[in-house]
Amino acid sequence: MGILSSLLLFGAGRKAPMATCPREAYAGLVIELAEFRCGHTVLGAPISRDDFFAKELATQDMFQDEACGFEVGTRQNNLEYIYLAVEKFPGTFTFQGETIAIGTQTTIEEIVSRFGEPYWRDVDKANDEIILFYENGTAEIQFEFPGMKRLGIITVMTDPLMADSEQRKAYGVTKPWPPPR
Repeated sequence: MGILSSLLLFGAGRKAPMATCPREAYAGLVIELAEFRCGHTVLGAPISRDDFFAKELATQDMFQDEACGFEVGTRQNNLEYIYLAVEKFPGTFTFQGETIAIGTQTTIEEIVSRFGEPYWRDVDKANDEIILFYENGTAEIQFEFPGMKRLGIITVMTDPLMADSEQRKAYGVTKPWPPPR
């Protein structure tokens, strides 16, 4: 598990009651990976009242639903991150407005074909994991492949892990920061 996912998933370091939403609540939830949008809320923007998790985020800085593999967090009432355990997540993914099939059978090659070459590809043989890091300067998407083959976790965040020189050093990054646009 990547550094961020091991810190985020289901309450590590933060306190929030565990939510359990009916799977039907996720039927209309779309994660737009080109616009960094979760439902009606764009990453870095205030939470939309139209999102089913808005009520909980009005009184706490995190909404998590382990049963559905879904966690979102805020900072100063703005969407800070989206964390998705692909195997459990019942929502829909889009990219540039087009519905895309992403699941546990999604391969590294399919992600690279859809999103292009990542800024960094971390191969962690000790933990049997590959993480693809995609950067746009203000946000980061991580695609984590436990077992080095099939997609397990997607994390989208406002504060790119790769923006931190110590994190780049820890991951062995040799590319300059920020990445060219």
